[in-house]
Amino acid sequence: PIGGGYPSDTLKDDLRNYYQDKRMVSTKVDIKDPSYINVCLSGELEIDPYYYTEQVKQQVADAITKLLSFDNVDFEFKLYLSKVYEAIESIDGGVVSTVVTKMARQDSVDDLPAGGTLNFGWDEIPVIRTISWERDLVTGKWRWEIPC
Repeated sequence: PIGGGYPSDTLKDDLRNYYQDKRMVSTKVDIKDPSYINVCLSGELEIDPYYYTEQVKQQVADAITKLLSFDNVDFEFKLYLSKVYEAIESIDGGVVSTVVTKMARQDSVDDLPAGGTLNFGWDEIPVIRTISWERDLVTGKWRWEIPC
């Protein structure tokens, strides 16, 4: 369905009917629901003091949200750590430095994946929740987190 969610019974019936004349004679077409897998992300961000902090934070949140929006992911998706950095660093001004401290699936025990890649299965689609922010009063950096 457009924008996510689970396929309706009507959509499943339409898909079965579409594939009816395309399947091999002895096969059965079974339409399964996707498995939505939460992605946990967190990191630290240093914002240039000459830029409006709230605006930069919003741009970072928008960049990460766009990276993992329903229209930009698919089954068997691969999320590369480098793409998270690329999304944050693509912001025009304001970001001095960033470090991603966690990138994991909801069912993972590791904070960062081996090889810097999160892999999703043939029936899995990654999703994220809302980003939250907290200021580190010692370093002045902003900690951001998208929990599972």
